[in-house]
Amino acid sequence: MGCTVIASMALASPVTGIAPIADCSMIVADTTPAAPRTYRHEVIALPDGTYGYDIFTGNRKLIHQATIPGIPGDKGFSRKGAADSVAYLVISKLKRNIFPPTVTPAELRQLRAL
Repeated sequence: MGCTVIASMALASPVTGIAPIADCSMIVADTTPAAPRTYRHEVIALPDGTYGYDIFTGNRKLIHQATIPGIPGDKGFSRKGAADSVAYLVISKLKRNIFPPTVTPAELRQLRAL
């Protein structure tokens, strides 16, 4: 008894030297779900007196945000709490596999981060 293999494209010429798999029990697919990533953030004070944030996964810095995302300009958040709220929003998007975790002006207004 052989295994059925479905190819997604036709081959231009036959493949030689490959024997069919006789025992399908030897084919094992890893169905273990990947461990969920954990994220953390740190609000950072910027030299101009505003705030930004860094987002980490493990010990790796994933995002360094020194400006308000989603709007033009190069200023940081005027309040530490605003940077904190937006960092939480970005982490929630990352946890839902939204990448890049874009922040819209409407979301900034909803969080009162502007």
